[in-house]
Amino acid sequence: IGLGAASFQLLPLVLAHVWRTCAARVVLVFWKWARARFAGIDADFTKSFHGRLGKTNWQVELEGVTFSLKLLPSKHLGLFPEQSAQWRWLSEKIKNSQRKDLKVLNLFGYTGGASLICAKAGAEVCHVDASSFAVDKLKENMELSGLQDKPIRLMVDDVRKFVDEID
Repeated sequence: IGLGAASFQLLPLVLAHVWRTCAARVVLVFWKWARARFAGIDADFTKSFHGRLGKTNWQVELEGVTFSLKLLPSKHLGLFPEQSAQWRWLSEKIKNSQRKDLKVLNLFGYTGGASLICAKAGAEVCHVDASSFAVDKLKENMELSGLQDKPIRLMVDDVRKFVDEID
């Protein structure tokens, strides 16, 4: 992940295992470059990662939106950058629409990448996720991106129950 002047390489354990068995020398080189390595979940969060990142938050800009990232015990960072192609598509569709009253329902919205991109492009967004942590991260990302005044309705709710209640 490139983050301005700094860059971080996080190598998932699954890949490390495959690479170790196939090309041990290559893996050793990658491990020398890695700033942190996920070692598993234990009682003390800081012991779950070996390296220099630990509980540190850092920021990255993707598709014009700023995200606060953190290594989590779930092995997530708070962002799925591989979704950026879909975010660009959504943004283009919203910006090129003749309608000015577009509404987006983002179910299982996580930390809000799609929600922020859609709101920035001009849509009104309803963001639903069962994780209060994820929704709190979305609020932080809204502020970091200067989008706190955009029409984004945040809901901490079980998506299946939420959808059932719509009927």
